[in-house]
Amino acid sequence: MCMHNVGSSKVHDCVHKPLLPDLLAPDIIAMVVIFSIAGLALAVGIGGGGMYVPLLNLLLHFKPHASTGLSQALICGGALGALAVNVRERHPASAARPMIDFGFAAFLAPAEMAGAQLGVMLNHMLPSPVILAMMASLLSVLAYRTLKKGSQQWREEREARRRQLHPSLLHSGESESESEGHAEEGRLLPRHVTVPGASSVVPIPSVSPPTPPAPSPLKPSPSLKKSGEEGSLAAVAEDHSVHLRSRCEDSTEASSAGDSAEASKPASQPPSKAAEAATSLSFAPLARMLAPEAEPAQRIVSDRAAPWFEISLLGGVWVGLLAVLLLRGGKGAPSVLGLPTCGGGYWALTFLGFFWLFGISLLGGRRMVEDARLRRAAGEPLLAGDVRWDGPRAAHCLVVAFLAGVLAGLVGVGGGMVLGPLLLDMGVLPQVGAATTGTTVLLTSSSAAAVFLLGALIPADYAFGLGLVALVGAFIGKVVIGALVKRYKAAALITLLLGVLIFISMLASATAGLLDLHAKWESGNFAAELALRTPCGGGH
Repeated sequence: MCMHNVGSSKVHDCVHKPLLPDLLAPDIIAMVVIFSIAGLALAVGIGGGGMYVPLLNLLLHFKPHASTGLSQALICGGALGALAVNVRERHPASAARPMIDFGFAAFLAPAEMAGAQLGVMLNHMLPSPVILAMMASLLSVLAYRTLKKGSQQWREEREARRRQLHPSLLHSGESESESEGHAEEGRLLPRHVTVPGASSVVPIPSVSPPTPPAPSPLKPSPSLKKSGEEGSLAAVAEDHSVHLRSRCEDSTEASSAGDSAEASKPASQPPSKAAEAATSLSFAPLARMLAPEAEPAQRIVSDRAAPWFEISLLGGVWVGLLAVLLLRGGKGAPSVLGLPTCGGGYWALTFLGFFWLFGISLLGGRRMVEDARLRRAAGEPLLAGDVRWDGPRAAHCLVVAFLAGVLAGLVGVGGGMVLGPLLLDMGVLPQVGAATTGTTVLLTSSSAAAVFLLGALIPADYAFGLGLVALVGAFIGKVVIGALVKRYKAAALITLLLGVLIFISMLASATAGLLDLHAKWESGNFAAELALRTPCGGGH
């Protein structure tokens, strides 16, 4: 894989061979694996960098710096392929909405990216074995939680499909998924399903000892008045909206048309007043910034209108990321201005980029809270996966996204691996969450790949060649998995696959990290890895 560099005076200095015309067996194997990784990873909304970097390093023998740069090109290619599918898809509960929630992306993704800036600084300070242990622990917890949630969703969807096929089971008593759900806190039990051929939503009585409450008839949501496969999938999607215990976690629900906002509160037990007061008090200044007391502008909020404001915010995120990476340097790329690392200009651009991202996140959050207020004033119902946004709840979610970004940057994993499970924890539908995080992955990877290519830091033939393979793989994988979800009405498949890929990424990254530590142990440099460093990477 390594050819002698005749232009260098160093005996062991070499350059990697070109991709063509000498296409070797490792190249072909790598293409097959990249095709598969992209098809699976982008279908669930993650980039796959945790699997690409070890592959490029161990199989194609690229140096770590080049492997990191090439992985960004592969992620970018895969994200483009997924975007080509996502922009044509519609929300499972409403054909008027796009599959990508641009509001969520413009609100939470910049906050996560801002947190990652701080996490990367901490990453440079801590010893490598500590970071490796933290990475393995974090990804293990995320994989476990995601797989657990996917299993729960699978049971709920299976029960919903069973009830649709056998309407006589609707009043036969407590179902398997309901009995299991009573023991699990924070879960939204299935409340109603749409029976094929019926003109209304049939309520499912929830059984809670000692006496089950009598269900009230619900009116059908306009988004569920569909025939065939799409309507059934929307009904199943509404059945497994998940609620967690925090203000951010217990804020999602499916609502029926004609129900008031207060009538459609979650079935799970709400948090205590003390917890709500503490949360509101902790983030009160941030909540006021996200939801000013002044009345919002009287706009007409329509699902059919293109979300140009949110798209423009995402464009601002991309421009800001690219500018910081080019001018300051980052992800292994030097500054085009020649700014020294940790100099005055370096830190000025770092803090400018941080406040730029956080400011965009605030703008996105204000827009979401304002839109939610206008929708409530117009009497619009909440659909499956919607969040009842207000100032305190938006402030809490913003802080959670920021802290998730800090963890991602600290342990060196992609933002999609923490943002994806976060959206699922908030009750966002798996299809919507995957499409949304896949869009944010495109922002970060494309800006980083552009910096590496403009600086000639990675071989362009491998970047474009393998990136094209990832693009095709992601496109086909997204289409195939999306078809399986629709055919079998099993959105839980996305959640389960996400958990499996997070676990595989943990194994791949941990293996590569252990091999690197072993090599340093053999060379006698392991002691240096145990020392604390400055944020700029130098020793004390």
